[in-house]
Amino acid sequence: MEGGRRSNHQNRIGVSENRRVAESNNLPVEKWYKGNIHTHTNAGGPRIGYPNGDPGADSDPATVTAWYRRHNYDFLVLTDHNHRTLLEYAAGRRRFRKPLMIPGEEVSLRIHNETIAVHLGAIGVNRMVEPVDAADVVAVADEAVAEVADEASADEETDAADA
Repeated sequence: MEGGRRSNHQNRIGVSENRRVAESNNLPVEKWYKGNIHTHTNAGGPRIGYPNGDPGADSDPATVTAWYRRHNYDFLVLTDHNHRTLLEYAAGRRRFRKPLMIPGEEVSLRIHNETIAVHLGAIGVNRMVEPVDAADVVAVADEAVAEVADEASADEETDAADA
């Protein structure tokens, strides 16, 4: 291992060994997927403290996604601050199958006179989750989770009505 990372050869050996152990013990062989659930791009737009977007993210969504595709990621969640970043596909068609793109957002705000930063990851959301300024961190988290749960319930009701 160089620099704490496994080489592709070492990864294949590990996968082969896991398969051998699972099969010899009559266990199902698990499939592992490589992905990232917290990825920033420069598409985040203004947020508290950063009126011109995230200064730490220097690449556009298509460039970021291409990097993950070249590095064989199976899935990717773009989680820009208070922004649901989606890639634009011509005529609704994707050119590549990987990575699977899962919509997400990093819900961010500051509470207590902007002395406490709150950041929550929302994954698989169908719309932007608005940050709610509440009394404390737990209340902020509860409100954000409730908003995501309400959205999921509405989606399930729509799916049931369509069936």
